[in-house]
Amino acid sequence: MRRKVKLLLVIDIDGTLADIRSRSVRAGSMPPREQRHLFQAWLDRLQSIRHLASDKPIPQSIHVIKLLCKSPAVKAVYLTGRSERYRKATLAWLKKQKAPSLPLHMRALEDWRPAAEYKKEKMLEVTQGYKPNQVLVLDDDGDGDCSAMYTSLGYTHYKVLV
Repeated sequence: MRRKVKLLLVIDIDGTLADIRSRSVRAGSMPPREQRHLFQAWLDRLQSIRHLASDKPIPQSIHVIKLLCKSPAVKAVYLTGRSERYRKATLAWLKKQKAPSLPLHMRALEDWRPAAEYKKEKMLEVTQGYKPNQVLVLDDDGDGDCSAMYTSLGYTHYKVLV
């Protein structure tokens, strides 16, 4: 029997499942994306594999996604602004937290776009075949611009605050 999916759950990682406050402080202020060498150096500090591995989970978020993913009516995916260079570390962190094993969508290596621009493109890909009222997004909206994008596409967005 084929399961009838009624909800697509799209889950961010940083700030939604992973508490990134301590590594955000260590990384310092974000330079302009146009200054690619400075921006990449900042990203390397923010997302060093050692720091990614030491992120504390946000237990309530992990618990909620586990419960939702148990339903046969829910299909879920991870959509993160992290680069593909951090795939192995990201999968290891998710496994360590006992988070559900789900498709993981990550940025291409040289993708420098703002989060809302990158995530809009990915959202349009992963939501194909779903009506906007069938999509639920869990995201902390760290840059402050994703909420408006989700709303403009008609998706329900739960903003995670820690």
